[in-house]
Order: sequence, then C-alpha cells, then structure tokens
Amino acid sequence: MKEAIVESSALNTVKLVLAQDSNVFTGERNFTISNIKAKGSNVAMDKVKTTITLNENVAPKLDTAKVKNDSTLVLTFTEAITGVVDASFELSIDNKALATKATLDADGKTVVITLATAGESFVAGKTVTVKAATGNAIKDLKGNALIFTPQNITIPSTIGQ
Repeated sequence: MKEAIVESSALNTVKLVLAQDSNVFTGERNFTISNIKAKGSNVAMDKVKTTITLNENVAPKLDTAKVKNDSTLVLTFTEAITGVVDASFELSIDNKALATKATLDADGKTVVITLATAGESFVAGKTVTVKAATGNAIKDLKGNALIFTPQNITIPSTIGQ
C-alpha cells in the first residue's frame, strides 16, 4: 500500500493507492476491511467484505543490453512493450550523441537499435551510454510506463575488428 487518502468532501470514503510494482494480478479479488478506527477512538468500524477489480501495475524494465555488432545494440525488456519509435532512446559515446533507428521485434520484448549515420560504428573498448529519451511513450500492454535506468555498456573487443 502506498497511501490512503480521505477527501474532505467525502469523509466516509478512503481511497487506497497501491505502490508501483506491487501488484502482478489483473482482475477481481475479494477484499476485507477490518479494525479501522478514527484517530483517538477505541471503537472499530464494522468489518466490510467486498470485491474489487485490480489492474497489474508492474512497469516494464530493461532485462539485458548487448552490443550485437559494430552498428547494432539490442535491448531486451522484462515484458512486452509498445510505443517504440526511432526517438525512444538516446545513445552516446564520449558524450557525442549518435543518430539511431529503433525497431521493436515481433516478440514485443526486444528493441533493436541501429546507428543511422553512414560510416559511424561502435569501437571496441569504448563505452556506449543508453538513455530513455525524455517524453518517450513506451509502456507495457497494461499501460504501465517504462522505468529505464541509463546504461553504460562497454563495447566488446570482438566488435569492429
């Protein structure tokens, strides 16, 4: 539970907010409320049993990031995503931005990012930084927004030889 909210216009109603990434279930669940007391009171309200509809709220996250070849980076996510466009991610090497093209594989979980500038390539030993672009619209199939921590990936010695 993240928080319980009581609006001044509806003092007999409590809105319960689940913490992000706390619910993997979508659908109807039995729900029991008991032992609720007003501040400073010893009297508990009557127990209430009801059903509620929950929505899964686990955000997609990066699972793996790998340099595939001298012009391709592959990102694999923990679940299927939508909303991938060319500008979804920002790549840079030595603080130099790289023009890229991003495509979502048929599995829905893998994003293939290719360098878009002719003659530009990854160089072994360098570090490529990957960030989610500001304003990206990537979500999972339930509408949970992508949580993406910038990644620094060292380009393997087998690339660009």
